[in-house]
Amino acid sequence: MRGRIDGLYLTLAQQTRDEWRNIVNWTQISDNPICPEVLLPVTTELRSLRKSRSGYLDIFDNFITNQSVLDIGIVEHDISHIESPTWKHKYIKERAAHVLGIDIVPKGIKFLKERGFNVRLADATSDEDLGERFERVVIGDVIEHVDNPIRLLQFAARHLATDGLILVSTPNPYWIKHILTTLVKGTAVTNADHVSWVSPSAALEIGRRAGLRLREYWLMRLGKASVKRAVLDLLNRIAPDSELLASKFVYVYEKPGLQ
Repeated sequence: MRGRIDGLYLTLAQQTRDEWRNIVNWTQISDNPICPEVLLPVTTELRSLRKSRSGYLDIFDNFITNQSVLDIGIVEHDISHIESPTWKHKYIKERAAHVLGIDIVPKGIKFLKERGFNVRLADATSDEDLGERFERVVIGDVIEHVDNPIRLLQFAARHLATDGLILVSTPNPYWIKHILTTLVKGTAVTNADHVSWVSPSAALEIGRRAGLRLREYWLMRLGKASVKRAVLDLLNRIAPDSELLASKFVYVYEKPGLQ
């Protein structure tokens, strides 16, 4: 068994990352999703896609600046967010070449239309076609709220221009703050509207089922004030690249065949 695993790993390691990504599909390796022959290449793939920890705005700026953008989930549940200086849609609008925002909150969409924003009431898990194609689709902290994340990604893919990319940000279930909260309180409730956590392996699989390829993913930096300084310093020394230190994951998807 071990020899077969090593052989598979060495074969994959000898190929370029793009070639490997084009051929690896765990369902073609085994019917058993927890066997070592599956888990090893999936883990290796994720390690190859993971980027160094970075600030969210650094990633965001590079992704949206001077691009046409579809922004999904602009109201962020409550219109009070619209008045916040950190409101994501305003940040995008100030930097993108063109932006359309959508949400399922009628009150919020009406509020924004009255203030001159280019927005539409639309369900991003539906079969609707908005009639536009975009260089970038932003799904900021939405995927963990929807009933069907695969349909969400399919909706986003439907609206991609040629060579377009999809950015999905979502909370990290392994963040040290959540773990410490669970240790102290017995459970961690971060948001009553969450229906799932999307870990990197889940992001890879959701993308595959949606007909997309995970191009890369980023670890969003942990704020210094989020945990006790001594704990943060210790973790940085022990595991400087650990996902425990990331408050969010930022996933970037592309259509298969793009380089």
